[in-house]
Amino acid sequence: MINEAELDTAVNIIARGGIVIIPTDTIYGLSCDPDNIRAVLRLNSLKGRDRKPYIILDSDFQRLGKYISYNNFVVTFTNFLFENSLWPGNITVVTEKNPDLEYDFLKDRDKIAVRLTDFYPVRYITDKFGSGIVSTSVNTSGGENLNDFDIIDREWGSKVDLVVKGDSTGNKASMIVELFNDEEMIRILRSSDDLSAVKIRKKFRILD
Repeated sequence: MINEAELDTAVNIIARGGIVIIPTDTIYGLSCDPDNIRAVLRLNSLKGRDRKPYIILDSDFQRLGKYISYNNFVVTFTNFLFENSLWPGNITVVTEKNPDLEYDFLKDRDKIAVRLTDFYPVRYITDKFGSGIVSTSVNTSGGENLNDFDIIDREWGSKVDLVVKGDSTGNKASMIVELFNDEEMIRILRSSDDLSAVKIRKKFRILD
């Protein structure tokens, strides 16, 4: 069981601009404050990648409006996820961002990727922090996702400020669905859960 004191430490590190590795309901993830430019740049360096958007992982659906721009199609799609118990869960939604959002790594982009989860360690951290956090796989760009604590601690422990030990409940990265609001269509960018994909494909028009 994860110690709350360790989760409190993770919250404090994120708030100070540090980088942590935490278990999630999909796979272990690298996390930091998305609003801290230095933290994101350091994460880019660790990942070995240039400017690229990251997923925002949060636990409170009431904070969604901070990240995304609502319209009828977004409401229809997110309601579908909730009603079918797909959210909170392992589905990342890419949609138009809130124009007032000022994350530096999204300043030249119109869309944002957001995932809601009720996984306890993430919920504890995001609720204490009061905002969503960056979440990205533990690997260098293009490399294999790491999801074993001992390997992660050995290979990444000295590179980050904390590795939280705990069991992730999955072994695959999240499914990613992009919304095209004007067309009221979706595109499945990555599918890791066939059953969820089937449900979504039956309900919404797919953009190839």
